[in-house]
Amino acid sequence: MNIFLDVLEWVVLAVAVMLILAGLIFIRQRASAKAGITYGVIFSNLCYLLAMVAILVGDYSPFHLLWLFPASWAAGFFTLIPPFSYLANFLARLYGHIVSVGLRGERGKPEDAAP
Repeated sequence: MNIFLDVLEWVVLAVAVMLILAGLIFIRQRASAKAGITYGVIFSNLCYLLAMVAILVGDYSPFHLLWLFPASWAAGFFTLIPPFSYLANFLARLYGHIVSVGLRGERGKPEDAAP
């Protein structure tokens, strides 16, 4: 039974890593296409990442991710409720800029533009 739980913990960690990476890829694709993305999505992904770091750094069971990830998704709604929205939107904006490092911004010249 102990081996089963150990394997299940690794499965939970693997799924959590895939969800975080999928969120990062989604944010980068939307930013690259200059399409709209809400602060709630970005803040939720930040909370996913912070939950994963807390589990890996602390001495906590990976099974805590089974309630931390839905709680992180719900935390995305804090971007809509003042006064929480001020801090949540600031953190989402900061995280969005960090995740989007390396993408061409509006100030960058297009590849085919003449000098």
